[in-house]
Parts: sequence; structure tokens; C-alpha cells
Amino acid sequence: LVISLIFWTVELIKPDTKDQFGSTGVIEAVMDYISSNMNSQLTYQTIADVWSVIKEITHESPSNCDIFLKHGGLQLFLRCYRAFPTDEYII
Repeated sequence: LVISLIFWTVELIKPDTKDQFGSTGVIEAVMDYISSNMNSQLTYQTIADVWSVIKEITHESPSNCDIFLKHGGLQLFLRCYRAFPTDEYII
């Protein structure tokens, strides 16, 4: 539910305020959610929704991409890819 609310909020954000939204800690919170649930029974759709939030926040936002990378986002993506190698939503 929280991820759905974050995704809905991200959809409403104007491109010129996206950087400010990223500085609230939401990127780290979403990444923590992914990391802490990697060993649970997350469905492909849940993983897709969570990664959609990251994609929306980082798209055309260098500062948010920087936050994602500095907090191990690429390594987290690789963990998800290895856990769900045939999931087209992650790729």
C-alpha cells in the first residue's frame, strides 16, 4: 500500500520538482523496501511496481540518479535481476 501511494504521488510530481522529492529520502526508503523483501514472497508485479517508483523518480533527474547510485541502487538491481532472471518487468 505504501509503495502504491508513493507511486501515485510520484506520478503527480512536476518534472521541475522531482529533484526536491528525491531529496526527501524516498529513494532510499523504496530501496530499503526492496532489499528487506528480497527473501519474501514478492510477486513479479510487486517488484515491477517498486521498480516503477524508482524509474519515475530517477527519470531525467541527475541528482536522483546520483542518490540511487550512491546508495547501492545498481547492486540492488543486480540482486533483483538474479532473483527474478525471467521477469520482463525488471529488465
